[in-house]
Amino acid sequence: MRRQDLKRPRAERVLLSLYWAVSGYGLRASRALVWLLGAMVAAVLVMMLWGLPKEDAKPAPGAGRPSGSRNPCAW
Repeated sequence: MRRQDLKRPRAERVLLSLYWAVSGYGLRASRALVWLLGAMVAAVLVMMLWGLPKEDAKPAPGAGRPSGSRNPCAW
């Protein structure tokens, strides 16, 4: 009823209408499952296109310990 109440702000009615269109207020499990599947497919596509690097990162030359320094963890 809030969605159809003309005394409510327009932004609230629009937001409630979008929520109803997307999820049916949680009453329709099929819509929720379709959105879940769509989000999973989108995440996989994003990871495939721009996600993980193909190679492991290599340390820069000279980025390690200075030569001659002692390992503080060695007993």
